[in-house]
Amino acid sequence: MTIGLIDSGIGGLSILRALEKELPQNQYVYLADSANFPYSEKSPQDLQKAAAEHVRELIYKHNCEITVLACNTLSVVALAYLRSQFPAVPFVGTVPPVKAASEELEPGNTILVIATKRTAESSYLAELIYPYKEKQNFIVVGTTDLVIAIEAEDNVQINNVLNSINNDLQNNNVDSIVLGCTHFPLITRKIQEVFKKEVKIYSPTTGVVKQVKRLTQEGNENYSSRLLDKTNRTKFIKTTIGNQITKYIAVNTITYPI
Repeated sequence: MTIGLIDSGIGGLSILRALEKELPQNQYVYLADSANFPYSEKSPQDLQKAAAEHVRELIYKHNCEITVLACNTLSVVALAYLRSQFPAVPFVGTVPPVKAASEELEPGNTILVIATKRTAESSYLAELIYPYKEKQNFIVVGTTDLVIAIEAEDNVQINNVLNSINNDLQNNNVDSIVLGCTHFPLITRKIQEVFKKEVKIYSPTTGVVKQVKRLTQEGNENYSSRLLDKTNRTKFIKTTIGNQITKYIAVNTITYPI
């Protein structure tokens, strides 16, 4: 089965890495829409239009049977629209794992949600938090600067942004961190270093893998568990020349230096 992924840059590679590990029998097409990076600064209308164009390319040119929006911002803004425009296409959105964190932790814990500004300010995130806001204490931080720093592999700026977030928390002791952007799992180790505590970090990759696994296996008697040759498993598409993702591609193999 061929699965397409869309993100504005390298963030969705965290999703791709998890899918390749858990579902190596699939083929993947990763579309890095760096022409529109960062998504959080684009209007909803522009994102919906761009996403629809990318979905058409994945479906008609690359024969993708499932499309993963490997970006929280794109999922918030465009998922419902895409489902209305392509009703026969199975879509998987990326959701901040608020539910998983809230239900796993004891009541009264403090959960820090780090997301892009668009996701942090969205009614969608507020609705995810609402059922648990009486049980847990939530702190929501929206940052586009961290996304830009990760995309540029600017380790100094990554540390500056994380330290700024940590300092702004003052005396709020964070028990867990929910990552609301697919760029953020790429710097999990740095996040833990900055917060200097055994905080549990919840990544959005887990939920995406679970949903893709369900879609590929449900009602598909011909689904194959045969492992594919790693060098032939993934294709990459870029919407501009010379964007950062080229640093991560060598004979269709991805490395994660951050």
